[in-house]
Amino acid sequence: MDCYCFVEWENTEEGKMPRLSDETPFLLIAGDPEISKWGLFECALPDDFEFDDFIELVSEELDILIYSATTYPAAIAQAREEMEISCRKMGVISREVFSEMFKDILRQYLQLQQHSPNFLAESLIDEEEYLSKGGFYWIVGFDAVNNEVRWVSDDYYIYENPVEDFGLDPQRLRNIFMQ
Repeated sequence: MDCYCFVEWENTEEGKMPRLSDETPFLLIAGDPEISKWGLFECALPDDFEFDDFIELVSEELDILIYSATTYPAAIAQAREEMEISCRKMGVISREVFSEMFKDILRQYLQLQQHSPNFLAESLIDEEEYLSKGGFYWIVGFDAVNNEVRWVSDDYYIYENPVEDFGLDPQRLRNIFMQ
């Protein structure tokens, strides 16, 4: 069963990892192991999985928002970044506060999407494990000083690459993102 849940981080030989079995596929949605005791994940759990204090399902409302945002990954990526900044400023917060904050931030990005300058652009390069030539990625920002675009990966991280990697016009990007 695919689900969104909060999972406690645990120390392993590879560093901090979610407290899940090695066979459990997962994708981090939000949460930094250096900031909080747990993260927000999409997990593929067995149908007979029994939840405990280390793994807790998100609320129905947050579940619906995250699911909706998977069709607009820029919302998840930008909400993740904003949430991380807020958590660094606030320090340790409870799961409940984290859940409410992330839900509010994500909802805002989804509601404002219709006014967003973000757009899809085709990658002209292959970059192992990041970009696939011919693939389309959400462009969410432009750094005019370095002539780089900010784009969203399939695991909801925001990276920067030269505008040439997407065949984009810097002047057009200035008009879109610098208003």
